[in-house]
Amino acid sequence: MPVEANSTPLLEVRHLSVILQKKRVLRDLSLTCLPHQIVAIVGIEGAGKTTLLKALGGLQRPVKGRIWFAGEPVETLPAWEIVRRGLVYVPEGMRVFPEMTVLENLEVGAYLVRRELQAGLDRVCRIFPELKDRLRAPAGILSGGQQRMVTLGRGLMSAPRLLMLDEPFMGLSPKLVQRFCDSFQGSPLRKNAFDMEPA
Repeated sequence: MPVEANSTPLLEVRHLSVILQKKRVLRDLSLTCLPHQIVAIVGIEGAGKTTLLKALGGLQRPVKGRIWFAGEPVETLPAWEIVRRGLVYVPEGMRVFPEMTVLENLEVGAYLVRRELQAGLDRVCRIFPELKDRLRAPAGILSGGQQRMVTLGRGLMSAPRLLMLDEPFMGLSPKLVQRFCDSFQGSPLRKNAFDMEPA
């Protein structure tokens, strides 16, 4: 969907700084994301891309700066509360729970939106039909590409308003990447982030 010039930002970051192990990884960083906009964070290895995403997702506390999501400050909120509001971080790699089934892995992503569980499963299986016949299989026996589908699917299960993906397409074929990107054309995954309460 096209981005309107006068859209209210969905995400605003102002003067963000993060220190890790006494080293300043991010310094005075600012960015804005509008609804229906795709934003890419590009940089060399070690530039702080993952640190930024972790800070936005509540997994790393900034030492300075503000983060607003849907008009409300979130930089001091716990990660689960940020997810509940619709800001979801999917980390790099194939980080599945190997002993759990594919279905159980996906259900973990819906722990705050249990009422949306079936809709989420339908969405994931529509985007990644390869997983439909593997729902009862242990996630650890899947190929690397299929495990990445599970981790991306787990993020989608939370019905995000903004999905932050770290190295999202590692291990996926160009055809699957195109299918995943095409699935976001049209309507948002969640109409209202704040009407979703834990079951």
